Amino acid sequence: MFNEARRAAWVEISTGNIASNFNAIRRLAPKAETLACIKADAYGHGIVKTAWVFVRENVDYLGVATLDEAVKLRSAGIKSKIVLLYPVPRPNIKDAIDLRLILTVTSIDDAKLISEAVIRSEAKSATQIFIELETGMGRLGFLPSQESIRCISEIESLPGVEMLGVL
Repeated sequence: MFNEARRAAWVEISTGNIASNFNAIRRLAPKAETLACIKADAYGHGIVKTAWVFVRENVDYLGVATLDEAVKLRSAGIKSKIVLLYPVPRPNIKDAIDLRLILTVTSIDDAKLISEAVIRSEAKSATQIFIELETGMGRLGFLPSQESIRCISEIESLPGVEMLGVL
């Protein structure tokens, strides 16, 4: 029978240490923007609790994996910039726009769908996006090619989207 008391692993969360570590890293690159990746329930630390630590420390962006995570943050009153680090599921593009998320784009087709959804929504401002580059994992993103450069240039000119940079 499994006895929880015999378990050799546990986690103790120190929000003070999270803040201290974040600020130590920021001091190494004081002019750089910062993104705190808090996906997967902040890796078990508690997404809302951890997000508030980073908000208090003036992080530039919070990174999440799913719309559900973004909804939890918005429901907790977090107004910070939230980056959806994976492509938004196509049926949920309008939801992501309504949540004021910064979206990650991995294809020109998805960028066009986002542009069309922003225009249909009559949003007061463009939806901000990051372009994801394929960096060797072989999963998602634009490969280093002339075709990718052409697609990214086309994405930059789409109405309703504002390209912030690359991930």
